Amino acid sequence: MIDNKQQRRCRRRLRHKTLLAVVQFLILSALLIFCNGSSEQQKQQQPNDVEGHSNSNHRSLQSNSNCINTAYDPAAPLNSPPDVIARVLAHLDAHEESIQSIILQSYTNRNRIETRDSIQWTYTHFRSALQYMATTGVTIPSTVAQQINVPLTDTKLRFFLGHSNCRNDGWHLGLANVAAFLSQSMTLSIIDDACDELNTEKVADEWVNWEEGAFPISNSCGQGRADYSTFMSDNDFCENVYQCEVDVNMQKTAEPNHYQTQQNSIFPPPMQCYPRTVNEPYTGYFDPREGGSVIISKSRAVPNSNGRTDIEGCCWWGRGALHTRGTCGMGKFNYYFGTKAARDGRPSRYPDIDFCKSPESICKSNNARSMEMRWILAMFEWVDRVQNFNSDSNEDENGEGGWNYIQRSVKFLENFGKTNFIDLEDTHFIDEVGSVLDQGCPNPPCDMRHPRNVPQAQNRKLNYVSVAKAVGLPVKSPAMRVMEQQLNTYKTGIEDVLLRSTSPVDGTSRNSYRYRFFDFMKGLELVADMGVENSYFYIGQEDLGNAGRGANMGDIKSGVFNVALFLTQAIVNSIKDDGCDEHNTQMVNGRHPVSNSCGQYGISYQDLVCTEAGDIGKECPLDPSMTFTAATRALDHRAPQAFHCAPQTQFPFSGFWDADNMEEINDTAFANQLGRTNVEACCWWGRGVFRHVNHGRCFFGRLNHAIGKRAALDGRPSLYPDVDFCKSPEKVCSSEYSNELQWVVGMYHWIKVIQPYNENGWSFMDNLRQLPSDITDIRFSQMLSAVDCIMKTGNHRCNVAVDSRDTLKEVLTVITDERIDPNAPTNPPTFTSMPSVSPTDFPTVKPTLQPTGSPTSSSAPSASPNIFEYPSPENIEAIVAEIQKQSQTFISTVFPSESTGELYTFNSFIETLLDMAGGSVEGKYFYVGHGKTTNRNIRKRGMVNIAAFLAHARTNGFQNNACDEKNVDFVIPDGTVRKYAISNSCGQYGDSYQDMRCDADESFMECAPDPSMLISAVPSTDDTSYKKPPAFFCGPKAYFPYSGYFEAESVTIVNDEPFPNRIGRTNVEACCWWGRGSTQVKGVCMYGKLNYYIGARAKEEGRKSMFPDIDFCKRPQEICSGQYSTRLTWATGMINWIENIQSNLDYSDYLDRIVSGEMERADFVGFISDTLDRGKNKPQRLANFDLIIDSLAVAIK
Repeated sequence: MIDNKQQRRCRRRLRHKTLLAVVQFLILSALLIFCNGSSEQQKQQQPNDVEGHSNSNHRSLQSNSNCINTAYDPAAPLNSPPDVIARVLAHLDAHEESIQSIILQSYTNRNRIETRDSIQWTYTHFRSALQYMATTGVTIPSTVAQQINVPLTDTKLRFFLGHSNCRNDGWHLGLANVAAFLSQSMTLSIIDDACDELNTEKVADEWVNWEEGAFPISNSCGQGRADYSTFMSDNDFCENVYQCEVDVNMQKTAEPNHYQTQQNSIFPPPMQCYPRTVNEPYTGYFDPREGGSVIISKSRAVPNSNGRTDIEGCCWWGRGALHTRGTCGMGKFNYYFGTKAARDGRPSRYPDIDFCKSPESICKSNNARSMEMRWILAMFEWVDRVQNFNSDSNEDENGEGGWNYIQRSVKFLENFGKTNFIDLEDTHFIDEVGSVLDQGCPNPPCDMRHPRNVPQAQNRKLNYVSVAKAVGLPVKSPAMRVMEQQLNTYKTGIEDVLLRSTSPVDGTSRNSYRYRFFDFMKGLELVADMGVENSYFYIGQEDLGNAGRGANMGDIKSGVFNVALFLTQAIVNSIKDDGCDEHNTQMVNGRHPVSNSCGQYGISYQDLVCTEAGDIGKECPLDPSMTFTAATRALDHRAPQAFHCAPQTQFPFSGFWDADNMEEINDTAFANQLGRTNVEACCWWGRGVFRHVNHGRCFFGRLNHAIGKRAALDGRPSLYPDVDFCKSPEKVCSSEYSNELQWVVGMYHWIKVIQPYNENGWSFMDNLRQLPSDITDIRFSQMLSAVDCIMKTGNHRCNVAVDSRDTLKEVLTVITDERIDPNAPTNPPTFTSMPSVSPTDFPTVKPTLQPTGSPTSSSAPSASPNIFEYPSPENIEAIVAEIQKQSQTFISTVFPSESTGELYTFNSFIETLLDMAGGSVEGKYFYVGHGKTTNRNIRKRGMVNIAAFLAHARTNGFQNNACDEKNVDFVIPDGTVRKYAISNSCGQYGDSYQDMRCDADESFMECAPDPSMLISAVPSTDDTSYKKPPAFFCGPKAYFPYSGYFEAESVTIVNDEPFPNRIGRTNVEACCWWGRGSTQVKGVCMYGKLNYYIGARAKEEGRKSMFPDIDFCKRPQEICSGQYSTRLTWATGMINWIENIQSNLDYSDYLDRIVSGEMERADFVGFISDTLDRGKNKPQRLANFDLIIDSLAVAIK
């Protein structure tokens, strides 16, 4: 924040957005049914409430205004209010024991991973420093603020611990900020019990005989190619205002770290600085081979990685928890905390210390002042360089930007809260934070002139996992953690058995696309942990009145049974038909009135006003101008259209649904049971998992009063403060919140109607707690019947209960496996343990480099022949270094952001290339050369192969940021109008993708076409997308008996009659194998090979798998709209290249000939075009090949 030139130099790295859950529905509806098309973009939700506090309902809200729903207010400075600071500090105090035993530990023996309580780093001093930096911090002088473009309203620099918000979970973001800080501190200093930076970088040359290298003493001037005398000070402002002057006569020696002083092993001596002399012009190096002596070379200089051979003026090595280094870093600290601040008349925490003259004060003593100081120094650097990092409005020299630490923290915290998981193999937020701290930008290398890696990148992620466990992230109550562990154990069964919908046409079953496990768990956490109006979903809490999060667990068994009863009702009433909106089900005189949206079965929804004490007046007001259309309808294509409401001025009267002709007839009025013949003010139909009862103005008014905008306006807690359920009731089913809201609305009904039921001597909670462990006991059936009666009549006795015992039994079997442990632990472990490997110095950019063998199944035939059989570690690194050398030209030429967008990036390409060339796939290696790297022709072969692959990929789509194949094959049957068959998803230009079979010896790899698959491609979002054919989709004939065409001239989709593609297909059943990824992988053979080599099948059969959780035969769309799309687009393309080009027996000869100059580029590219697509796109592929070869500076004919 104080220096932002480094921020302007950062390079943007974006992630491909996940396909919205509702896109599929909208695309399909556009083809066959009427829909409102009003789906909104998905926004991020934040994790939920706190554990261990009974005052959870206290909110610091904006007076008489709608408080914020998100974890932080982007319009507010990063300063936390006192109640939020107190909340975080109290939470940390409650976790002091785990913080001490997990985070504040230092090695006593690296080899055996033995630790002890740190001497240098204590909880007491950490907490004292955090409280000071969160409450007091420092203030940027107005004169300085004006020069560095900081608003005068935002000059406070404090450690951010969160904002107040409606959900009272804004402090979770502050806790995540603390966790990120501690994980970096743990990596850099705590684990080694070191306040001063250690000498850790080895160099090797002919003058160092020891095979592993030696440690230059001049590393005190800088390690990792950094020059500490100028580190992070490459601007005039720092030099003129902050920077310490370099004193060549200064003599300092770092303190020895406590770990090294207790070992028998020999370590480099502490950092030091002193002037050069005639007798000692060079400072030599530390060589363990020589018994640890410091060898002084008078005949030859011994440089560090930055070329320094002496330590004159090199007193600026890292100090403090984050090893703050450099003249600018220490100068800033002196400016705001030391004598400089005091001399200027500004507040100073340490007015008697000149940190420019005495930087050793930070680590010299272990008194309380010094031990707090080393934390404060680190927190100040964190606030200045990481917490306030924001390149959204700053572009680098390449026109790139767009990384905001707080915004990235919000997204990371949300995902982490869902999964409790950090992918240690992928690059993500923790890597970006480490890079900002180490190099000044989120995507290394930040200085392309001296590229380097972020040291200990893997350990930073491992340590974040440990820190998160220690500080209690994600924040959940003990009861929620136990329930989460219980349900996560059976997650697969819940998804594959319970969350399924059934076709009313043919009875086929498929996974629900609307009701997902993650969304259910999110809703459960909200209502069980945060609660609504002091009511909580029961999951086994000791005391439901104690904010749902008592310290002691009650009965987990009863909590599981409560979840089971809820899920049973949800399955019976909504999940089985994937519906959120109430359906038109009542027939009047043999027809379904359109006005059933006003009410069915004798109920008028708009007349349902609140009559119970405490709720009178809460119903929503009637608004005749409201216009809505339901998001869902029955799965049967013959069923009535979705409910809708509109004023009489728009629709004077409403008709009925004509089932024979499958259309809505509104020529004449047709009344519902209560005589309604219009749909004015009829927007109160049921919604959510209990849509059969959650209807009427009273219900939505109470909902708005409890969890919506009305609560926020009244200054009360609100889960959805920006949702007005009275003005937009359809947001339950169609909004950025609907995935979880459809669950939450049902849970709200459960905690307000079912759980508190206690009438005529029958109590729901009492009976729930008395249920036995034997799920076949008759009391379960009695309980289920009572719940259904309460739902429908308000009384536990009735004669209209539905017999859903089989569903309940299925639910109980799945989520308990009949093995509920009544003595479950109160706080089960949810994370992995501390890192089990010692930190590395500078990790190399390569994965495992040796193959581990061919598939273990001896009966399976071998894969396609492959002449490039072995990886070459030397060539992998040499090739990557060569590409990085040309990266500026290469990136701007081949990966321009305006063309390749966020899906295809240089970084994701390099990461995937390292994997595919290095042995991540058994027996398959993307060729980058072989043998000695000194052979330039061999290296050139590798570069040409890469260029040829990229030319093919660029030709096939990544140049235009396209992942899913586009509908481009048209016919002009009447000679005037272009028509694009919707069934082109089955194959274009005469191809049938589901008939693209493997050869006989590889047929065991194929995917089996599944007629029930229902998948949509990612639709285009550019300004002209409406003029183009819709995105591909596939679906069963039961839902889509036939498919039509898109007419280009009139820009319309016509589905009046079947329209065949070139091979005669008039439906899209089992047509899910269209092209995807960088090389447009298509067909059942190639998708089967993907699954066999890098997907779920590889894992199931005991082989290495890059994506073990992805079954490409069941979920091919993961390539374009999944969690790993940025890697999958490249990985699938490289597998395709290996199988179709590298496996060609002539390809090696062609590579040799073009490298040696015996073949023209056009002939080489022509061979590739003929092999891949029967010679199509030759000119474009050749042009791309020329472009890429030249940008890589590869000299070929």
